[in-house]
Amino acid sequence: MTDALERISLQYHANPKTNQPSTSVHRFCRGSAMDAGRLEQQVASVERGITFLKQEHLAMLTGLQLEITHLKRRCHELSCELDSRFPDRNTEAELVARCDAAERLLQDQHCMLVAVRGELRASRARASALGRSLREEERCFLEELKRRSHKITLLSRELQRQNVTTTTLCHELHTARLKLFQQQQSSGSAPEGEEEEARGKEEEEEEEEDEDDEDGEGESTDWLLSPPPPVSPSQSEARQRMRISVREERVRACVPQERVTSPQQPHPMPDPALFLVPLRYRLLRMHQPVRSQDGEGLEDEWEDIDDSRVPRRVDMGAGEGETAL
Repeated sequence: MTDALERISLQYHANPKTNQPSTSVHRFCRGSAMDAGRLEQQVASVERGITFLKQEHLAMLTGLQLEITHLKRRCHELSCELDSRFPDRNTEAELVARCDAAERLLQDQHCMLVAVRGELRASRARASALGRSLREEERCFLEELKRRSHKITLLSRELQRQNVTTTTLCHELHTARLKLFQQQQSSGSAPEGEEEEARGKEEEEEEEEDEDDEDGEGESTDWLLSPPPPVSPSQSEARQRMRISVREERVRACVPQERVTSPQQPHPMPDPALFLVPLRYRLLRMHQPVRSQDGEGLEDEWEDIDDSRVPRRVDMGAGEGETAL
């Protein structure tokens, strides 16, 4: 600053044209000298402040460096302590990799959950549709079952009425056949009539004995037999011996030969009444002329009537898809 002021003063002194009044120059020089002193003082104070600030800044930087060094040392000590306490501690890279894997797994599970929810909604829709179809099928089945049960009831009633009608007609037919047989027997020749009468009586007695052994068949077969006439003692003994011999032959025919000749104890014989021919068939065979032209049809009728006591399955003409009764 002083150098600049000196140059300015020299320039003024070197140019006399510009500095005509000397008094003004002296005044300016005095004011500039005073300003220069003030500026020097200000500059000195500023330099002192800058120096102080530099010292403070250096002290602060030194303290910060010391603090950073202390923190680094402390971090190193803590890391060494963690390594000593947890030797298998994962590194940061491994932790980051695990975090990434966990995030990917969560994303996959979220996608899977969305897909499973869609499948669950579809399965619920299918289940509701199946439930509706099952309820509809159940309703149709119950209606069909009700209809068939009603039809079965009607058919069973009709069958019962037909059975009653058939039984009545058969009873009347058998009564008429017995009356016709008795009339023809009384009007036939004497020797043939006696032989046929004897045979008929024997067969009637055998039939009565067989029917006495059967439980529940007496009521249905008593009306087919005519009352036997009185027999002499000699005839009864002969008939008894004949019946015994016939029964023995039937028993021998029923029992197999290997059972009789084998050393094992033979089993009891079954009921022979099941193998005996009923009286009405024998009477029909003995009196063939009594039959009319449609005898074959009547014989078939008798066979059907004889088997009426055995429960059989009757097909009432059930259509396709319906249960036969």
